[in-house]
Amino acid sequence: MDENKQENEKKQEDTQEVQTLNIVIDISPDKMEVYITGISLQDGAVFTSDEIKKVLNTNGVSFGIKEDVVASINGTTEDFAKKLIASGVEPVKGEDGSIEYMVDKEKVNAVKKGDRIAKSIPPGKGEDGYNVLGEKIEGETGREAAFPQLENVTKTKSDPVGLVADVDGYITISETEIFIRPFFFTEIAAEGLKAWVTVENQVNEGDFGIEDLKNELKERHIFYGIKDIEISEIFEQKKFGQRIEIAEGKDVIHGRDGSLKFYFDTEIRPVEDEMGNVDHKQLNLIQNVSKGEKLVEVLPPTQGE
Repeated sequence: MDENKQENEKKQEDTQEVQTLNIVIDISPDKMEVYITGISLQDGAVFTSDEIKKVLNTNGVSFGIKEDVVASINGTTEDFAKKLIASGVEPVKGEDGSIEYMVDKEKVNAVKKGDRIAKSIPPGKGEDGYNVLGEKIEGETGREAAFPQLENVTKTKSDPVGLVADVDGYITISETEIFIRPFFFTEIAAEGLKAWVTVENQVNEGDFGIEDLKNELKERHIFYGIKDIEISEIFEQKKFGQRIEIAEGKDVIHGRDGSLKFYFDTEIRPVEDEMGNVDHKQLNLIQNVSKGEKLVEVLPPTQGE
């Protein structure tokens, strides 16, 4: 009986507590803000921090509670309207990725094959946020940096991804393109017997020289018949931008087959007299020769080149 009496008294106290105060919670649609309104239903009713937190907890509000606001309400008897009592934390997007260049983008630069031109800086990871219900809102990772269109430039497979030069040349960088203009434009005839080169105008003296051109010829597997004088004249006389023949191969010479050289008449033909009469019975089938006379010589084949 005593237990039932205590339970009834507690229910009466709870009913009395609810009746003396009206605390209204307003959660924004995005769950990032909570406003509280308090109305006293009885003179002398006191708002306490325990009551406020109890109402917040009942509504699932567990994050971003403003303790200073709760403290300012605690112990008051005056009504209050729409105080911001809790705020969530917005997620923060990570920084977008970028491209870090190893060359000056503002001018034309000389680069060599294999030179590292740029590397990709990966995007930053976002910071998570939380709403007033304590639910996590994942922060968005930044966007990957996109390389412009590439010509004579290759992406590496390393991490981070980078760019390297495919050829020796002058590099130009713009918003839409990264382009390397080769120092040397080499042409080889279809049959491989001649080669020409057009050398780019030098931006700065010493950007490239004869040895660089000879290395280019090796890269193109041009080894025979290189014209050193013509190559030297390109740089000495600054024949830049001109198509110059710089190598010439040697054409093949085929060997001659072996043969027989006859020292007697091998043709069968009728005999013709001084008057021009032809005797078709005399066909020159038999010729007289002397002992020791050379009849036939064997000519050997010749070596091809």
